[in-house]
Amino acid sequence: MNQRPVILHLLNSLSDSSITRIVERIIRQQGPAAADWRVAALGGSNGLMPLISSLGAQTLDFSARPGWEILQAYLAQNRVDILHSHTPHTIVTAWRAITGLERNQRPIHLATKHLLTRPADRRGGLVYALADRLALYLPDHLVAVSRTMAREIARWPGLGPSRVSAIPNGIPVELYGEAGDRDTLREATRQELNFPAGALVFGFAGRLDQVKRLDILLAAFAAARDQLPQARLLILGQGPLLATWQDQAARLGIEAAVCWAGFRHDMPRMLAAMDLYVQCSVNEGLSLSILEAMAARLCVIATRVGAAEEVLTHAVTGWLIPPGSAAELAAALVHLGTDTLLRRRLAAAAAAEVGAHYSVTAMTAAYGRVYRQLLDRRPPHA
Repeated sequence: MNQRPVILHLLNSLSDSSITRIVERIIRQQGPAAADWRVAALGGSNGLMPLISSLGAQTLDFSARPGWEILQAYLAQNRVDILHSHTPHTIVTAWRAITGLERNQRPIHLATKHLLTRPADRRGGLVYALADRLALYLPDHLVAVSRTMAREIARWPGLGPSRVSAIPNGIPVELYGEAGDRDTLREATRQELNFPAGALVFGFAGRLDQVKRLDILLAAFAAARDQLPQARLLILGQGPLLATWQDQAARLGIEAAVCWAGFRHDMPRMLAAMDLYVQCSVNEGLSLSILEAMAARLCVIATRVGAAEEVLTHAVTGWLIPPGSAAELAAALVHLGTDTLLRRRLAAAAAAEVGAHYSVTAMTAAYGRVYRQLLDRRPPHA
């Protein structure tokens, strides 16, 4: 195309989530020369519109009229070449808006699948998971955030490899891997969080909802503290189960050893305070938090779900355990918590792995190739 393509990202909301971070990194890395970037939020913004706007992208708040009608009206009045959706809700909204347009007004519909929902992930999960799978058929093309997910999607009838691209999530490795004075940063952050000298700090970062299974982490941590009395647990994030899990920590008698730090913008600093990173989800796509912890030279314990085995090799670049088992997780906490040399070896190998294969540069270049391929195959507007 002779003019810049118009690419509109459609999000549930402009909150500081992993999806928003990926969209921000695509726009930042490719820059305004690559496309006329636009970002629309169906549910409004939690203060991130100025950040997106500072990258040269136009931001759109569609929360005044929730639903597909406002998007359809926008598409009818504005040229959009690629409409890029990111959740089941935005996939369905985009499809409904596009189907009501004249053929020459319809953009290409690209969707990124960040997670394949399982029935146990949420209330009403069976219905939601079925809707999630049916929504796979609505876009013109799908991007899966891991090779594992791409293979799973491609096995569904009518969704072969030609309709699915695998683009692993990427992170700005240098942001988390900068050396600096690590010891000084580590100690300053620990003092801020009131950790005692010599504490062994396990950490988690993410949304506090059912799929993350922090109930298992809390139970495992309580069991491990019998052998690791110096251990502390740092939990970063917010979500609907915060109060529930704080109550559980109190019942287990570990409330004094758990630091609930809430949502933080200074993740590299928070990661510097940890000795091990723990992810005990029962479902994931390709966890940005795992990649960030690896880049920060942390030993990672993760459940064998989603793309964890694609990213981590057990006992080489990380430590993998089955999901849903507090006993297995407690054993891993004790084993790695008492073996400093093993932790350091796994952490160094993890940092090398993420730097080689999961950079934000590689991710955004792959999205650029998919955008160009879709535009090249598109017939010209009438």
